[in-house]
Amino acid sequence: MGDTILMDRQTIGATLERELTADSADVSTLVDTALTEDDGFWNGSVLRTIRGMGVGQKRKVNDFDSALDTITVDAAWDAVPAAGTAYLLDRPAAVSELFRAGSFAHEISVEQLERAVKDASLSPFPSIPGKRSAQISFSTELRGSGAPGVAPDYGILFRACAMQETIVAGTSIAYAPESDKLDYSKICLTTFIDGLQVMYLGCMGSFSINCPLDGVPTVDWEFEAADFEVSDAPLSSGASYDEETPESILMSGFSFGGFHFDVANIRFAMNNEVVLRQSANASGGHVNALVTGRAPSGSFDPEAVLKATDDVFADWESGAQLPLKVQIGHKAGNICTITAPKCQYTDMGFSDREGLLTYDTPFRLARDEGDDEISIVFT
Repeated sequence: MGDTILMDRQTIGATLERELTADSADVSTLVDTALTEDDGFWNGSVLRTIRGMGVGQKRKVNDFDSALDTITVDAAWDAVPAAGTAYLLDRPAAVSELFRAGSFAHEISVEQLERAVKDASLSPFPSIPGKRSAQISFSTELRGSGAPGVAPDYGILFRACAMQETIVAGTSIAYAPESDKLDYSKICLTTFIDGLQVMYLGCMGSFSINCPLDGVPTVDWEFEAADFEVSDAPLSSGASYDEETPESILMSGFSFGGFHFDVANIRFAMNNEVVLRQSANASGGHVNALVTGRAPSGSFDPEAVLKATDDVFADWESGAQLPLKVQIGHKAGNICTITAPKCQYTDMGFSDREGLLTYDTPFRLARDEGDDEISIVFT
């Protein structure tokens, strides 16, 4: 049983990817005075050189000496980096950076390049490995940290979906879309699966929020990774997770266009467009992932009402821009309020809920002044 790996024994965490510039290097070290963390902080990280002397190499960090600002890598450089060489650091998540997640799935890929040459034999030539990438998906419960003004332990994931985080100490954590790629956060996702450690490098992604009346509200995440690293590592235990229990959407205070519809399910999706930045100067053929666009949308399933009560058909036909608000939770530190200033119905249909007539009401989220089509606030 020693080599048997159980899928359900699993933890996951995330850290920020750093893009830095070397000051110097020798046969198996790299010096950078911008590295100010404690001794050993970068141990186990993946270092990838992406521009300058010694470009296109990937190494594991064996040791970090804070006093000397020096990283020691696990194998000598093929070509020693020089001052000005740009590199990426992706660090595996520590116990303090783990969060609980479920429905984990991934797909790791190494392109197999077929050779075009032929000879007298019909036998195929071996393929040549090409670009590397990965796709990762999982769900977290939609809940706060339990302390107003403190981000939930999975909050870093919003940042990696091109959302700006605004902290008001002791009061709130807010997430809103951002469009300046210079402010984007890329992350390293680390999954520990009962003896295996998989690091997904240079990730950005998208998310949807699902609020069913008959289930726990969740955030469903999808990430693209520029590269990956698989190794043996013990399953992390003793993590100090946020222990705040998620609340249901009962008494959620949902309104659309100022009307309090009777709904059983509310859903939002950011629908980010995520691309992998291709580069022959990156060891795996990709630098990192990047969000290049978004088309946020949503849906809800209200009981049908008379036109005289709320004329959803007129709002749909006219392209009316309607405000949305939903609050989930009532305990300080665990309240999530989602607002959108200008929603527009994109379709209008009928459905059935146990003999009751309901509307099918998908909608799009439009901007007011820009980067404000949705706001997610924890208080």
